[in-house]
Amino acid sequence: MERADIDFARARVRSVLESPELDAFLARALAYCRRVFPTPVNRVDFVRIEDEADRRRIGGFPVSTLDDRARSALRPPPNDRWQPNRLVWLSAENGVKQVINHGDLTAADYRRLPEVIERGEMVREADGRHLAFFLEIGPDYSYKAVVKQTANNEIFLTTFQKIRNEDVPRAKRRSLGRPGNADRR
Repeated sequence: MERADIDFARARVRSVLESPELDAFLARALAYCRRVFPTPVNRVDFVRIEDEADRRRIGGFPVSTLDDRARSALRPPPNDRWQPNRLVWLSAENGVKQVINHGDLTAADYRRLPEVIERGEMVREADGRHLAFFLEIGPDYSYKAVVKQTANNEIFLTTFQKIRNEDVPRAKRRSLGRPGNADRR
């Protein structure tokens, strides 16, 4: 049953990612950026969408799933019955942040997120609530995706970017925060 659940979830996410809705989500996030930041902004650390109507208009978007290994790498809260969700979401706020900080990414890049999270090298960050995934995509570049577990067990994509392969070891060290947390796939 569990295997059927993950296979169904993966197929559903891939179907949604292949649909025109991903392009529409990214377009809504970009339109919000252009409206709220009339002067071009190159970098933000955090985006807060105050207007609930704007947040609903942009929406959230499922971008991947976590397998059992990734889910078990997350730090459980104090109760014994905890099980993190499988779906990884890109929230409206992080969608806007992504468009600002990583405007070089295309819908085709976002469509590769399931591959990055399923096949990439996983690094459990020191706080136990974040997992970073690294996947080489060519001789010069890799993808880095970071997911975060919230207090109510939801999983959100917080960062997705292309980085130079030469910068991957430094990015992994920064993700670790302390030695010994790497979990190679």
